[in-house]
Amino acid sequence: MPVAGQNSPSRLAVYHQGNLPGATSAVYLFPETQSGVVVLTNAYGLSDVAD
Repeated sequence: MPVAGQNSPSRLAVYHQGNLPGATSAVYLFPETQSGVVVLTNAYGLSDVAD
């Protein structure tokens, strides 16, 4: 399986994630390049899971 970023220099990343019923999110900020990534997803339904 390939490894992303192998043999690349280290870079500072500021990270925060959160969860709410039905959704999850994550924010990655890279101050060195003044860039960031925001990930927003539907996590699961609001009803009971299958037994």
